[in-house]
Amino acid sequence: MEQGATIEGFDISPKMVEMAHKRNKENGHFFIHDLSQPFSMFEPKQFDLVLCALAMHYVEDWNAVVKEFHRVLKDRGQVVISIEHPFFEYTYFKSKNYFKIEQVEATWTGSGGRVKVPSFRRPLMQCLTPFTDNGFHIEELLEPLPVPEFKELDPRHYKELREFPAFMMLRATKMNSIS
Repeated sequence: MEQGATIEGFDISPKMVEMAHKRNKENGHFFIHDLSQPFSMFEPKQFDLVLCALAMHYVEDWNAVVKEFHRVLKDRGQVVISIEHPFFEYTYFKSKNYFKIEQVEATWTGSGGRVKVPSFRRPLMQCLTPFTDNGFHIEELLEPLPVPEFKELDPRHYKELREFPAFMMLRATKMNSIS
């Protein structure tokens, strides 16, 4: 933004869109949209970067979304996603078959209530192949560790996150056309 970037963003949650407006003031355009639906509001090759933070696990068919990422990115554009780690989800949801994509449900608490949140758990292979099959080269895969400052704030979770992966980040570059 300070260097001339234009931000376009969407979320299925009206509350999240409202928060994006407040956080970014006049430096972006934010609206309500379902990630699993085509990005018809965007032109082909419009963006240098697509950032998708903790949203892909709500989508069953990643191929359709990744094809849309490819369509809206300029040549050699990059997509960065963060997701819950596949091994964490497999363990957390007590799944019986790691290699199966399955719908799961978590209960979130806070803000005075309990909310059931459905999502899709998938193996690592099914997190990577939608990108490699749809014209992307995976540049980097990270399993982030907590920063040292977190140890002071939450020693128990700091220890857990140092021993077991909870999140994963992937950076991929658009390489070629897809059919």
